[in-house]
Amino acid sequence: MKLDILVILCGGNYIDPKEYQDYGVDGVYIGAKTRMNAGLKYANNAEKIILIGGSKPKVNAMQQYFETYADKVVAIVSGSSTYGNIYALDRYIVDNISVDQCVNMGILSNAYHFTRIYSFISKLFSGHSQMVTNIIPVVAEEISNKEYRHNIRIAMESKGILDLQRGLYKKQSERYIMLGADGEPLHAD
Repeated sequence: MKLDILVILCGGNYIDPKEYQDYGVDGVYIGAKTRMNAGLKYANNAEKIILIGGSKPKVNAMQQYFETYADKVVAIVSGSSTYGNIYALDRYIVDNISVDQCVNMGILSNAYHFTRIYSFISKLFSGHSQMVTNIIPVVAEEISNKEYRHNIRIAMESKGILDLQRGLYKKQSERYIMLGADGEPLHAD
């Protein structure tokens, strides 16, 4: 499917800007390598690619990973959680997409992540959802043909949704800084 915008949420920690891991130090699946590789495979299906991550070093690493597509990349530093990523995406939409535009936007992440992503979208996008016609899940494991069975990770995601409902995702996640191709800030709030 051809997209106007492909959003790639931060894959997590990296070894170096060209190497990500699928498992954290605790052995729990995070899918960073799968997510980033799927992004490269799917990048040709989008007019614009938005990279969102929770720190400037992480976003700079993502920019290096997607250097082949630098002409269509928008890089955004957000708060360091999924809530922070979606908050920054919401701000980007408000600042850069007019109300009368019809936009097909894909969000690329791992299978375990989408319930929480859509929970945050439903909370944050309520006032201007007409700006984005379709928000399409782009599942990294499907693009990479990778089998997915990680019960611990799914339990952690359920906890994240409960944390949202309890109001535990607050202002510390509300950060929005657009970076230029050189990795320096263009816009911040």
